[in-house]
Amino acid sequence: VGRVFKELGQYDRALDHLNLSMAMSRSINDFEGIPYSLDEIGDVMIRKEEYDSALNTLLKSVNLTRAQKVHVLEPKTLAKLATVHLRTGNYDNALAYYDTTHHLHERTGNDFGIAEVELGRGQVFIQQGKYDEAMRSINRSLSLAKQANARTLESRGYESLSKLYELKEDY
Repeated sequence: VGRVFKELGQYDRALDHLNLSMAMSRSINDFEGIPYSLDEIGDVMIRKEEYDSALNTLLKSVNLTRAQKVHVLEPKTLAKLATVHLRTGNYDNALAYYDTTHHLHERTGNDFGIAEVELGRGQVFIQQGKYDEAMRSINRSLSLAKQANARTLESRGYESLSKLYELKEDY
C-alpha cells in the first residue's frame, strides 16, 4: 500500500504505511522486511527531495541488507544511493555506487539492472560535461533496454540522449 501511495505522489500517506510495515516486521521478527521498508522510505525521501534523510535511510537499509544477506535488495538500494549523490552533485560518489551496483548486476546476469546503471552513469557524465562518455553509457543502456524489451527504460534513455544532443547543440 505504501508503494502505491508513493507512485501516486502521496508521500505522507506512503510514509505512514511504510513505517507501519517496518513496525510490523519488527514485531514479528521479520528482520528481512526492515531493509525493504527502509529502501522504500528512502525512495520517498528522494522524491520529496529530502536528500539527507534519503541518504541516512538508504545507508541503514544497505547495512541491514548486508547483515541479513538480502542480496536481491542490495543493488536496488545502492542504485538509489547513487541517485542521491547524482542529485546532490557528488558525482564521484554517484559513480562509485553505480560501479558497485554494476558489479552486483554482472554477477547475477541482470541485464536490466546493468542498463539502469549505464543510464545513471550517462546522467552523471552529462552533469560533468563528459559528453563522449555519456554517449557511450547511454547507448549501452539503450542497447540492453531494447534486448530486455524494457520500454520505459528505453524511453528514459532516449530522453537522456535527447538532452545530451541538446547540450552538444546537435539539434
